[in-house]
Amino acid sequence: MTKAFLHGRTEAIRTVQPTSVTFTKTFFSESSIEQKIDTLRKACAAHVKLTRECSAGYGQDRHLYALYCLLQREINESSRSPSPSTQSPKINGKTKITAGGEGYTNGDTTANANNEVNVEPTASGHATALPAIFTDHGWSILNTSIISTSNCGNPALRLFGFGPVAADGYGIGYIIKDDGISICASSKHLQTRRFLDTMKQYLLDVQRMIIQLHRQANERPKPLEPQKQHGRTQSRPTNSIPERAETCGWYGERRLW
Repeated sequence: MTKAFLHGRTEAIRTVQPTSVTFTKTFFSESSIEQKIDTLRKACAAHVKLTRECSAGYGQDRHLYALYCLLQREINESSRSPSPSTQSPKINGKTKITAGGEGYTNGDTTANANNEVNVEPTASGHATALPAIFTDHGWSILNTSIISTSNCGNPALRLFGFGPVAADGYGIGYIIKDDGISICASSKHLQTRRFLDTMKQYLLDVQRMIIQLHRQANERPKPLEPQKQHGRTQSRPTNSIPERAETCGWYGERRLW
């Protein structure tokens, strides 16, 4: 994903976007096939755009994760060589750090409605605090991937898969081939077979819809009906230039000459 950068490797692409939500709601509604496929194409286009942005280094997950790792490194270094100057003011026996304050924690941290982070002192008596973004409940949700997927484009592989990254999640590896797609899913306690059967049925439904739209767009026009003119029957319009009909193009265009 980020191989263009030094030591770059992966980035998380967040597939739950407004376009994908719109497609999901449309697909399970009474909308027409045209509307369902149209929202699918818009969701795919948005996903491709997001993928390119992540490949160019504009993703958010690895950026935040790098900041988190740097904070943990500083925590470990400060715990080995504590300095009195790095201690924060204490209120009622607890350390009080605002969300924008400096210092990081290796103790128990809680945040209140004022974006202040209270940290219980550690055994050594020195306490520091993580920024509120890393103690917020949203950070925990962001790092819990119920469905984690990855694509492998090596043509030499027949199957590709990995285990779930969350205890109640799925790990899904897939390979897109010229004539199909192979999917390998795994989970610890969930109904993996049922999940795969549902996914297969969805893919077949989408395939059926696309084929139906393709056939409607490429229907051959009806042949010309015989017409009577000047007491004789002819099967083509009168024209001073000999003409013949040829079907060509994706949409069955008729060209006369």
